[in-house]
Amino acid sequence: MKVSSSNTLRSKPKSAFTLVELLIAMTITSIILLVMLSLTATVADAWKRSRGAVFSNASARAAFDRIVTDFESAYYVQSIGGAEWFRFLPDDGSGLGDATDGSSAPTWAMFYTSPMDRDVAQAGDVIGLSYRLANQPVLEGSDPGANYKLWALYRAFPLEYGAAENPAKVTFDELLGKSDIHKDFWSIQDEDLITRSTDYLLAANVLDFQVVSWIRKANGNLLKVPSGTNVSVTSEGVRLGGAVEPEPGDRLYAVEISLTILSDAAIDHMREGTFRGLTVEKFLQQNSWSFTRLIRLYPESELTIQ
Repeated sequence: MKVSSSNTLRSKPKSAFTLVELLIAMTITSIILLVMLSLTATVADAWKRSRGAVFSNASARAAFDRIVTDFESAYYVQSIGGAEWFRFLPDDGSGLGDATDGSSAPTWAMFYTSPMDRDVAQAGDVIGLSYRLANQPVLEGSDPGANYKLWALYRAFPLEYGAAENPAKVTFDELLGKSDIHKDFWSIQDEDLITRSTDYLLAANVLDFQVVSWIRKANGNLLKVPSGTNVSVTSEGVRLGGAVEPEPGDRLYAVEISLTILSDAAIDHMREGTFRGLTVEKFLQQNSWSFTRLIRLYPESELTIQ
């Protein structure tokens, strides 16, 4: 019996990719992968910068809050004759701070306070403090000669009584009422070694730290002291610019504190030299945070601005 040819099943030829089609598909896939990788890297870099900015901002804010708290708790007794209570020095001759771009040198601040982190179980609450910048290792950029200066801020206790069993008692017995805070705080030991001790490190990657004084003159006028001025506050009055005798009746009315911190992400860019097209000043301005606070120490009414 013969089968009709119309009933015969015929197999169709199988289709396949040509070499050209495979090459085109691989090229398109590679382009898509490269785009995805580029987007992933961009997102990761943005996340890293954002995370670094948040971390730097939080660290700077914590350091600044500590400074504000110490100044708000500053200690001063007018009735103790011949005593010095505050000293604010332009720190341009010690090698631990340097005037840059024509600005004032960082401030070295010394004063008495009642710090919140003291041991409340021990008698006494007044301790001497020093806020001072110290040079960090030079930040080397990728371009030849592209080195940048940064500082670290230290919150230091003079070791001769800071390491004592009861530093507040030693402060009361040996330091309060002295006429020269700078001399009495640092006369025994190496001030450079004390300042750079990691036990006292408060903030790294600092661009500037300034303490500007506001003085209530004896006539009732309020004077803002120019940045970078040597200020000494005594029981009798205030000495400005290294004067030997204080101006009787002048009092420290307030201090204006400013702290400028560079972000961690910005430091990476400076090392890699990836901020081309921007001047260093513009780059630092865009990638730093400045915290400023005016703290009234002994406010009085009916003041006029001089």
